[in-house]
Amino acid sequence: MGFSKSIKEEALISSRRCCCICHEFVGLYTNVHHIVPIEQNGEDILENAIVLCLTCHGEVGHYNNKHPIGNKYSFSELKEHKQKWFEWCNNNPYAPLPKSPIVISPHEIPLGSKEWCPLSQIDLYNKTDTFLYQLWIKILVNSRQLDQENVNISLGNSPMDSKMEFGNKYLLDQQLLQINAVDSKNNKCIFLVIDKINPKTSYSFGITINSAKLTDYRDSLY
Repeated sequence: MGFSKSIKEEALISSRRCCCICHEFVGLYTNVHHIVPIEQNGEDILENAIVLCLTCHGEVGHYNNKHPIGNKYSFSELKEHKQKWFEWCNNNPYAPLPKSPIVISPHEIPLGSKEWCPLSQIDLYNKTDTFLYQLWIKILVNSRQLDQENVNISLGNSPMDSKMEFGNKYLLDQQLLQINAVDSKNNKCIFLVIDKINPKTSYSFGITINSAKLTDYRDSLY
């Protein structure tokens, strides 16, 4: 018997659908495992739930006590794996997952308080040895005063001299498209769509804003 729907969903959200042991993102193929088994009076509570991939679930759940090889996962070890991973997910809600093929930094950009103030740049690095195609980056605009149209993104350290406009889509470069949108939670956001990134290569995107002076220093992009 599995966990109740509410417990399972909370565990999946808290883990970002990643395995709490190996930290791989496994999406659909997650298993919400009882740390203390039901037959040993394990409870249907979040504290007893750990999210595992298929491989780690097999390692944890199929140890043969009659033919012991290696070291069986203890309840306390599983709880510590889970606690550390849930804490990391909670403290880094917008950070790329540790085993993501790309690294993006910074995770948050505080907005300035002057017109056309240079904000920062987004640095992107392809960690893999292969070409990556059709990469989508979502940037949330956490500001009531600032609209996506006033956020200018450029390839490199300086703004582009020109851009082609297609409604709410801006072709910044032959390989870079900016799409201004609102997500399913009604958050203002910007999608950067990159046609291709080379293996073991770094890219930078300059960001500036064109808006009236911002008064709320809590505003940010992330």
